[in-house]
Amino acid sequence: LSPLRRGRWGTEALHQAMLGELASRSPRQWPAGTPVLCTLNLDELGLANGDVGVVIERGGQRRLLFAQPVGPPLCLDPAQVPNAEPAFALTVHKAQGSEADEVWVLLAEGARRLRPLLYTALTRARSQAWLITAAALTLEPEPFPARVNAR
Repeated sequence: LSPLRRGRWGTEALHQAMLGELASRSPRQWPAGTPVLCTLNLDELGLANGDVGVVIERGGQRRLLFAQPVGPPLCLDPAQVPNAEPAFALTVHKAQGSEADEVWVLLAEGARRLRPLLYTALTRARSQAWLITAAALTLEPEPFPARVNAR
């Protein structure tokens, strides 16, 4: 997770590092296994903004596979999910409401409102969270709840 979309530690730069020039291209060109984020509510397909799927190859074609709460997964042509983004990294804002067993939080210089941002980011982790900071970043000690995750 990153608090920023742009900048050296932002999600766009992280996707560029993972996918190279393919990061700005269509999901049709992303390698199989690339996680993909739906950024729109697509009610007709049963997809919501924030749903995460994966690029697969099926019959020599790239498809987007999204798990469903009930029934078989959705296997969609990438054209059906406009504005799809890679999901190797998410902004803290986009990750609200989601969870993962392990979360890595990249905290760059220029991040604002650190306490609520850190709380939101770190509570996405079910079991383990890693906080990675820039060498030049100094975090001032600040009281933090002893029990962060009350679930």
